[in-house]
Amino acid sequence: MIIQHAEGKLAERLGLDMDQAFSLLPDRARTSNRRLSDLAQAFVDGTEALTGPTAGRPQQRLRGDGKPRQQLRPGSRPRS
Repeated sequence: MIIQHAEGKLAERLGLDMDQAFSLLPDRARTSNRRLSDLAQAFVDGTEALTGPTAGRPQQRLRGDGKPRQQLRPGSRPRS
């Protein structure tokens, strides 16, 4: 019951559909190594803030012209 409550609250607050909210909670629980029900309860109680689906993921930086920067591996050189 608490998981469905958290899903509904996520959908409303973040403007997600229920499928997106449904997949967001387990993903966050897994990445934070927490039980799904504990995370859902904390979100409903207001002690845990959850943001959109891309939060917590590294964002790709763009160059000045709006194109993605080249990803370099350690020890490699950028192409000219």
